[in-house]
Amino acid sequence: MHIFAFYIDEDFISAINQIVSELNDVEVMRISDTYSLSEAAEVLGFENFRNVNELIRKGFLKSYKTKFSRNKRVLKKEVEALTEVEEI
Repeated sequence: MHIFAFYIDEDFISAINQIVSELNDVEVMRISDTYSLSEAAEVLGFENFRNVNELIRKGFLKSYKTKFSRNKRVLKKEVEALTEVEEI
């Protein structure tokens, strides 16, 4: 039987607490919560995805990439919010 003893200093504990805090702030996004740019263009009534890229460039939409693809995606809820009509 082996007995191990470790000394953990306050800096180490502080670093671990910081990592845990940052992990708690991470929001998990599912691919089903997003549209491809072409899908978003269709929902918004655009002819092609270039108009969606323009919305991203102007800050109306935020783009995301998946771990395994370089293709941009946008959140469905952000796209659908742009389709809502506001009464004036």
